[in-house]
Amino acid sequence: AFSYIELVDEYDYKSISRDRRNILRLIAVILLAAACLGAGVLLELLMNGNLDGSLYIIITVSVLGLAGNCIRPVRETKGTYQIGQYLVLMFSLGLSMSIDFSIMLSTIMQTLAYFACAQTSCMILHLLLCKLFRIDGGTALITNTAGIYGPPFIPPVAGAYGKKQLIAPGIICAVVGLVIGNFLGISIGSLLSMLTGV
Repeated sequence: AFSYIELVDEYDYKSISRDRRNILRLIAVILLAAACLGAGVLLELLMNGNLDGSLYIIITVSVLGLAGNCIRPVRETKGTYQIGQYLVLMFSLGLSMSIDFSIMLSTIMQTLAYFACAQTSCMILHLLLCKLFRIDGGTALITNTAGIYGPPFIPPVAGAYGKKQLIAPGIICAVVGLVIGNFLGISIGSLLSMLTGV
């Protein structure tokens, strides 16, 4: 079992081991991740003939990411989470810099209303199901945090609530939720596209 300190250190860039063996393993894992992305790009090109969409890229990266987690040396390499978070931040920065504010401002209220409605509905449904199945308050809070905010918020919320033993299960729920969310999002998006013809 992981201790609270060990799990919190997983979110600290200073905790990445600088020894030669771990650095080489980190490089190998990054190259493996790049190969997974390359496989997704290749599949997208084969299926669509262009990179206008990202359906097959997302599916391929999600499936191969889960498969890679089954490889023990990959799973146990220290620092992979921090490197992944850094790459996500770089992606988010690049994406945000490409936003057209004139379009966003014209639809901002509808978008905010949609997300507010979706998140509030999810939280209420989650709490009602926890009440129905008699889930304790700590588990309800941590799984709710995992579902809405993701892995980085689990340790501070669990620490503040005084249930540090829920950190590991909460992080697992958050990661699994991200993977399932990818597939559900793609499925619902494809279904709505078929129904609306867009």
